[in-house]
Amino acid sequence: MKNRFLLFLCLLTCLACFPKRENANRGSNPLYDLEMNLLSKSKKKFVRNEKKYESANSGKPKVFAYEPTKIIHGSLGKMEFSLENSTDLVLSHEKFPEFGKGNAIYDTQLLNSALEFTAARGATVVVPPNRRDAAGKIISYKLNATLKVKNTSFIGQVHGNFRADDPRIPRFEWGGVDEPNIAWIELSHGGTVSGINLEGQNSQKPTGIVIHPNPSGGNNNGYEIKDLSIRFFNEGIVSENVEFGRINIENVYLLHMKHIGISLGLRKSKIVDYSTLSKVYVRNFSPDFHGTGIRLGRIDGINISDCNVFGVGVGIDLVEDELAGGSSTSISNFMADHVLTGIIIRGNNHLNISNGEIWAHDIGLQIGDEHITQKKPSVLVSSTRFKANNVSVLVKQAQSVSITGSKFRLDNSSAPKIPIVIKAPVFGVFTGNIFALSELAFKRKHLVEYASSVNKIFIEDGESIFFESDRDLIGRIIVAKNILSTK
Repeated sequence: MKNRFLLFLCLLTCLACFPKRENANRGSNPLYDLEMNLLSKSKKKFVRNEKKYESANSGKPKVFAYEPTKIIHGSLGKMEFSLENSTDLVLSHEKFPEFGKGNAIYDTQLLNSALEFTAARGATVVVPPNRRDAAGKIISYKLNATLKVKNTSFIGQVHGNFRADDPRIPRFEWGGVDEPNIAWIELSHGGTVSGINLEGQNSQKPTGIVIHPNPSGGNNNGYEIKDLSIRFFNEGIVSENVEFGRINIENVYLLHMKHIGISLGLRKSKIVDYSTLSKVYVRNFSPDFHGTGIRLGRIDGINISDCNVFGVGVGIDLVEDELAGGSSTSISNFMADHVLTGIIIRGNNHLNISNGEIWAHDIGLQIGDEHITQKKPSVLVSSTRFKANNVSVLVKQAQSVSITGSKFRLDNSSAPKIPIVIKAPVFGVFTGNIFALSELAFKRKHLVEYASSVNKIFIEDGESIFFESDRDLIGRIIVAKNILSTK
């Protein structure tokens, strides 16, 4: 027993005398000493951050690339932003008592400071509903400069819960001395705007939202504009001098646009990749059919669905661009009502229309332009109803046109109306359609008119014509298996 105790003491003595690896290397390698010192400090710092920024929901530490709290001393006082327990920066009226009381300088400075703060942290600026005065009237947020939404999200607190034009969505008005020719909101480097209401002053100057270029040539993809309304502006949503992709515009209400509702791919800009427009509603109440609902220029591919235009000059305008190498557009469940022209397509564009409703005072669908002869569009139409006071489909220049399973309705006046007019050789197929004609047109049974500069040919159901040049077939029109009625 005594020998075992002596052996245990000897082992303890040996362990005490044996040098530790850290101390042994410290004297022989100064770099190791520096490394261990930095590691020890980083471990302590991580423990402090873990305790300070622990999430109240998950209990897991949050990692921030920048400090989660920042104090900004603006011209109107101190503004403190904090993201310690959330990725949403809510600009509550309790925390910012002067916000939303009608001071345009304060509101704009607070919003732009908050957007800059969240952009560096991958967070979102959330705006609460408007204040109300003693009589219950809404007090709008006021702006006197452009809001810069750069690589961040700017949303209303009730976004997505109500329809796009609901008064409970946070409302913004111009609070400057004069409304300048600028955009109220500028999107760049990707970003989201959602759940707000922009109320213009019915002037010829401003734009609601503009997608602006990234000067450094970095990210310009991943834009989202949804669940909002823009009223009484010159232009609603436009892009300029920028190549961008994957834009999603959804559930947007555009009322009384002086010039245009949505304009993408023009002003030296280009849409790349595939983008979507859905549930967009453009409405004017002017009797002179001014403006355009949706105008698209240089596009690689875009899907338009469940959109509606009313009271404009042109519902959808697919504009020719000499730099465009051909574009593809799909339109489904589209309705144009009380417009001068429903849809215009020009140049080397490819268009597919399905399940549409086009009621026009002049032309339902115009294909091609007589001034553009080198680039010709291709069009497929199915399950679409046309009603036009002049011509339902006017083909000026085209590679090919196919219309099947659609309905053409003319009024019951005695004027000899022709549903489809073609002015240049084309490969065209018109089959399986229903033609509700006037009594005079029904008697003549003319469904398609080929009217070139030298001759005019009327085509009935079951007929076809050929176009040849030096024994080469350059066009053919086939009209077959259609149904004619007077209703």
